[in-house]
Amino acid sequence: MLCVRIKTRRKVAKKEFTATQVMALQEENRGHIKIIGEQLGSIQEKLSEHDKRFTDLEDKLTNKMDRGFARLENKFNKLDIKVDKLDTRVNKLDMKLDKYCQKNETEHSDFQHRLQAAELK
Repeated sequence: MLCVRIKTRRKVAKKEFTATQVMALQEENRGHIKIIGEQLGSIQEKLSEHDKRFTDLEDKLTNKMDRGFARLENKFNKLDIKVDKLDTRVNKLDMKLDKYCQKNETEHSDFQHRLQAAELK
């Protein structure tokens, strides 16, 4: 005889089982364990499938982001080249403007000297 304590929410009960009952319960539990094992295998297989899908989605997203970043980097490089060209043009115009201003200042200075000379005569 096997004596087992069964604990419920409110009380503890004692129940006695015969050897035949114990063997029957063990056999029943084996069936349940087998079913639980099969369910566990199915769950693990589904988890593996989901993990593969998530990995595939992550790879696709990473590739798409990498391509997008490469495209943006290419556009920024082209913009940098254009900005450099514009900067060169601005520098050339600035140098021309400086030369023009110097020429005008020289002409203005010469004009003032001639005007003063003419006033003195």
